[in-house]
Amino acid sequence: MVNQSSTLILYLLVLIVAFVSLTVSSSVMQEKDKQQQQKAFSSLSSSSSSTKNKNEPQLLYEPNAPDYRCPEAQQSLFDKLAVDVSLSTFMSVLTQVESVLKMVNNSQVEEPFTIFAPINQAFANELTIFTHQDMEVQLEPFLKNHVVTKKLTVKQLEKTQELKTLLEDETTIQVKYHFLSQRVELNDLAEVDTDHPIIANNGIAYKINKLLRPIKKEEE
Repeated sequence: MVNQSSTLILYLLVLIVAFVSLTVSSSVMQEKDKQQQQKAFSSLSSSSSSTKNKNEPQLLYEPNAPDYRCPEAQQSLFDKLAVDVSLSTFMSVLTQVESVLKMVNNSQVEEPFTIFAPINQAFANELTIFTHQDMEVQLEPFLKNHVVTKKLTVKQLEKTQELKTLLEDETTIQVKYHFLSQRVELNDLAEVDTDHPIIANNGIAYKINKLLRPIKKEEE
């Protein structure tokens, strides 16, 4: 009886040792598999990163050239207005008048100015403003009538009643500020977008929803 009990205990001990050995062996194998997977993943990531760097486009401009994407760059009003899709018609007109274009594109002017830039819809509402025969002749005075010879902030514009344009025949723009609605109107017609002024190194621009017609200054 004693021999049978001893044999049974010995058999149980062998089973326990075998079970522990299998458990340890399984844990070791799992750890090795995990390490191999991590190594393979690291190798794949390194290869992918290397391939990505090789496929990245190279800079096509000089490293010391001014980057106009930077806010510190001195941009002209032309740079700022050209990217606004709502002013594409105005910009098309501007590029046809060299004298005004040079001024708008010059970021180093001594006297900053103000532009009232009609949006595309303003032109669409008045397609007959120019005839084919005299359109080119009218473009320059048309543009100059939308340019004021000094830079006006929103506050300054609200306090102004009359503005002199680039036209040499004493043409002015009449300004009205509606206190209750806080709107600025030009020539009792065009509403000025004072919420989104376009500011550049050579001046400031405001979008308007109507074209400005020349108004001669009344003689005193």
